[in-house]
Amino acid sequence: MEKRAFTLIELLVVVSVIALLMALLLPALHGARRQGKLVVCQARLHQWAVMIHQYTSDHDGWLFYPLGTPQNDGEWYRALEPYYEQAHSDRLEMLYCPAKKFIPGEGWVKNAGYGINAWVYDFSRPFPPDGKTHPNLPLYWRHVDKAKSPSTVPVLLDFRWMYGGGGIPQPTNEPPAFDGENCGGWMSDFCDARHGSASNGFFMDWSVRKVGLKELWTLKWHRKYNTAGPWTKRGGALPEDWPRWMRKFKDY
Repeated sequence: MEKRAFTLIELLVVVSVIALLMALLLPALHGARRQGKLVVCQARLHQWAVMIHQYTSDHDGWLFYPLGTPQNDGEWYRALEPYYEQAHSDRLEMLYCPAKKFIPGEGWVKNAGYGINAWVYDFSRPFPPDGKTHPNLPLYWRHVDKAKSPSTVPVLLDFRWMYGGGGIPQPTNEPPAFDGENCGGWMSDFCDARHGSASNGFFMDWSVRKVGLKELWTLKWHRKYNTAGPWTKRGGALPEDWPRWMRKFKDY
């Protein structure tokens, strides 16, 4: 019996069907990949939450004092070295978010790791080393029991930099004009769209959750932080007030 070969039309139909299936599956695969990075990011933040909780348990609830001390060279994670060195052999991996992006030709990493809310520091000891107390001491949380609503107090969040990064956001900090811009306010380094319209963070109640980028302005960063500031719905902010790249995000 003579074997029948595929016709050109039949081959085109098969190729078209394969192309259609790929077009349908690729978005789902990309979505699954993004979701996987989100889960890994939250898992790493949960590990940091466990270690910081262990630290505060060992220090009667007091948080660390990382700036200006020779033991940690101003980097928040160095205060936790006794806790993660035993359980984690790769500190670099712990400090990186899995959604990091390396910028070719520029030699630096964007959307790199995690940053501390520096308002949680314990500055009750003299700072700087001249015998004077910190001028903004009443604003710092210092102790885990100071917060009446600990679920609103951020401790560690997605951050555009790594190696000791952190900041002291204020309600008047303007949002970045584009994703990745450093506009001078500390909030711009936390306002990072590596996971879309939200970032990840863990809070003083030791919970880990997604945080809407606009929601950042409503968190209780320090003890006197105005959660109804000019960049919140309660403060009168409108969707059109935000930079174009953020206007479609949920308002808070």
